[in-house]
Amino acid sequence: MRLNYNLLYTRYFRIWQSICSILKSSSCMENLELGFHIDILGEPKRLQQLKDHSCKTLKTLHCTAVDITFTPNNPYNPPTIANLAAFKRLREIHLNISYVTDDVLKALSSPDRCPLERIKILSTCIEKEVPDGSWTEDANWQSLKDHSPDLQVSISIYWPEMENFRHWLKPVIPLYHLSVVCDDESLDPGVVSYLKTHFKDTLLSVGFHCSSALSLFGHERIRLYSQPLVELTAGCQQLNKVVITGKPYRYWT
Repeated sequence: MRLNYNLLYTRYFRIWQSICSILKSSSCMENLELGFHIDILGEPKRLQQLKDHSCKTLKTLHCTAVDITFTPNNPYNPPTIANLAAFKRLREIHLNISYVTDDVLKALSSPDRCPLERIKILSTCIEKEVPDGSWTEDANWQSLKDHSPDLQVSISIYWPEMENFRHWLKPVIPLYHLSVVCDDESLDPGVVSYLKTHFKDTLLSVGFHCSSALSLFGHERIRLYSQPLVELTAGCQQLNKVVITGKPYRYWT
């Protein structure tokens, strides 16, 4: 089966044109949540159109395009900060990790805008989504926290590797929710120790979506009966929600 990219582009273009028509006809739009594979922040024209129609009213903007992969034909374009900064009433914003940059954090920390209450960050592949391997400075997160003292950050990640995990899940981030899609080896003792050390006072909710739940509850062939989920909840006593999905076991070969 061959994917017709021209047809796909045409369909997304039509969807976006329809969304613009909806925004144009509404003068009081407060919440916009797009579940399509439509990249807004990396497309200056789309962000400009969104700003022209709704920057004075939007309080919630959900614009996480799933599965962003940067290639020579699809280069990384940082958000147009002037356009993003125009949304001064935003209380909640959902972003792909590739668009959580120092410039974006500075724009969201501007003293002339409403304090943020929540940032939700989605990552489906760190290596693809953070093109140069770098991320953000602690000082910019601190400035955002100073401007938005009640800020809560939610992060959803797919198959984290410990090296990258430590690199971008910075202790300065006010993390309240972490959702992980993991394999049998992802939630290792190092991850648990890192979370307990740095987020024990802020982490309220966790979700683990596994191919096999054995990695969470221990098994004779996985780290000598270690029980990382038990250890995590014992160390993060502010937790009030735990979500676990996946098979309870799978057959060994």
